[in-house]
Amino acid sequence: MTRVVLAVSVDVECDKDANWRIRRPLSCGNVRYGIRKVLAPLRAHWGLKFTMLASPEVLIDDDAMEALLELEGAELGTHLHGEFVEPDADWQAERTDQPQSAYDASTEWQKLANLTELFVQRTGRRPRSFRAGRFGYGQRTFQYLARLGYEVDSSVTPWWRQRFPAGENHDHWGIAPTPFLVGSREEWRDGAGRLVEIPVTIGVPGLLKLPKWLLTCGRRVPGLRRFIRKAGGPENKCIWLRPLRNTVEEMIGLCDEIAAVYGRAGLVVLNMMFHSNELMPGMSPYCASEEDLRRLMSDIEGVVRGLSIRYALQPCTLSEARGEWLRVAGMFVGKEDC
Repeated sequence: MTRVVLAVSVDVECDKDANWRIRRPLSCGNVRYGIRKVLAPLRAHWGLKFTMLASPEVLIDDDAMEALLELEGAELGTHLHGEFVEPDADWQAERTDQPQSAYDASTEWQKLANLTELFVQRTGRRPRSFRAGRFGYGQRTFQYLARLGYEVDSSVTPWWRQRFPAGENHDHWGIAPTPFLVGSREEWRDGAGRLVEIPVTIGVPGLLKLPKWLLTCGRRVPGLRRFIRKAGGPENKCIWLRPLRNTVEEMIGLCDEIAAVYGRAGLVVLNMMFHSNELMPGMSPYCASEEDLRRLMSDIEGVVRGLSIRYALQPCTLSEARGEWLRVAGMFVGKEDC
């Protein structure tokens, strides 16, 4: 039976409204509410392990940190919304819209270094996992994360295309929704690189099974994509492993196709994601009511139940998922991973 490693990664942010605008005065009530009312019960019933990726404003909130540190079996990592960390912090920002790819090299490095140091000060240990705010990583981000000692990034969104207000264009169309090494094998053998990318689980059922060379051509030549879509079937809908965004049936269907296409080594790594704001009604465009919150919990339970029936399901944190994948991939990463 195929073994499925399921990571559940949560972007942990301050309170916002239904349009993602930051609530004033700045607060993090959604973190305490979401952990205690939603995540802890799911953990107790299903044995899920959450990776909580905390933005800077959350790391300085004592009540939010207390709730995060009491969540059993969870991993705490970092999540960069640069509005809340120096240099050039903007604590009066209306929204967290600025991707780190828009920063110059010095600014991005300093913000990442300051975020990492803040994490160390608040927890007494170094973070291992990271996700860029709005998935807006830049060309230098992986290099900086490796230099700071991170082991897992989860900023890549396969098959998803996103444009930011400043003009940055992130196009991941055709990228496989599977982990990969960041850096060359030579760098890993020399000890210079330790970073593994565990992308958010996103895909287009019907297209994942197409030959890699065809998808690569489509990624490089956007004009070919409409023909590739026809080859994949009539739907071609981009599905996220994300509660409230897609149905349980759609998410299970995506997981099944990923397992069929990429599970030849007997291991599939899946990464479900959502925001802490979605764990409290009225804090996001997705969860507007108590009914939506019940559906979110039902979505998570439905996916876990479906995967448990089909596969040997293993809940993991992002760092644990990295270790499981590396053991199967047979990569050398240091004594502690052997």
